[in-house]
Amino acid sequence: MTKFEIPLDERLEDAKRKFSELNQMKELLSATTGKRISPSRLFTYVTEAVTVDPDIEAALAADENLRRVYRDMLEQGSTYHVPEAMAASSGEWPVREGKGCRIRLEPSRAEPDQIYVIVELTGDEGNTATALVICDTDNNCRRYALPGVRDGVAQIITGRDSDLVGLLKDPKTEAFIR
Repeated sequence: MTKFEIPLDERLEDAKRKFSELNQMKELLSATTGKRISPSRLFTYVTEAVTVDPDIEAALAADENLRRVYRDMLEQGSTYHVPEAMAASSGEWPVREGKGCRIRLEPSRAEPDQIYVIVELTGDEGNTATALVICDTDNNCRRYALPGVRDGVAQIITGRDSDLVGLLKDPKTEAFIR
C-alpha cells in the first residue's frame, strides 16, 4: 500500500487550481483545430528561436482560445514586455518603451523605402534575445528573428510598408522580446 500525505488548506487549494488550469489548457489545445497541439509542443514553439511550424500556425489562426494560451505562455516566458502605448505618438515614427527596453523606428538615410527597427535592451547586459513578437488586440502574434544583440542593441531592416512597421505604429499592439 502506498502512503502519501494529503496537503491541507492553501496547498490543497493550490493543487486543485493547478489541476483545473492544466485540464483547461489540455481542452483548449485540443479544441476546434482538428490537429491536437500538445502543451509541450506549443511551449517549445514559444520559447525556441523563430522557427516555422505550419501545424501550430494553422491552429493559432483558427482558434482564438489557443491564441490566448499562446499569448499567456509568451508573456510568462519573455524577458521584456512593451505594453500598449499610453497615448498615440505625435510623430510618424513612434518610440515604444517597456521596463528595460525600447523599440524605435528610424528611417534609413540611404534608402528612403527602408526603416530600421532598433531594439534597445537596457536591462540585462548579458541578454541573448533572439525574437521580437508583436501581438494585436485579438492575440494574433507575429514573430520576427532578432539578429545578434551587440552592446544591448539589435536592428532589423525592413520596408516602410512592412507588417512589422505597421504593427509597431499601432498603439494597441504589445511587443514581447525573448
